[in-house]
Amino acid sequence: MKVFSTLTYLFIAVFLFSGCSNGADPEAEITIVDIKDRPIPGAIVELFSRPTNLISEDIKITNEDGKTFHKFVFEGTLDVAAHINTFQNYHNLSGVGEITLTRDEICKITITLTEPVVGEE
Repeated sequence: MKVFSTLTYLFIAVFLFSGCSNGADPEAEITIVDIKDRPIPGAIVELFSRPTNLISEDIKITNEDGKTFHKFVFEGTLDVAAHINTFQNYHNLSGVGEITLTRDEICKITITLTEPVVGEE
């Protein structure tokens, strides 16, 4: 009977610990493009916590392919704001988006930067 109890506890322990795998940390790949779908290098990409958007989670600058890569510890939803002040032919462009982070996944989104909306005269 002791052997059966020991094997039962061992089986339960192995089952519980094998099911506790958290998986890989959530990742995000953000691509910034212009209105002609061309990548924009040098754009600033900032990710914010919800609901207040006061806490910046990560800030990166796009590479030559218009991409930034982010790795996080927790799952959740973040707001994304991207902008570029002046780079080659791009002046004062901005765009926004949203990502949902999930373990074992790379969230990929593309944000198109457009001219800021100016009030009509």
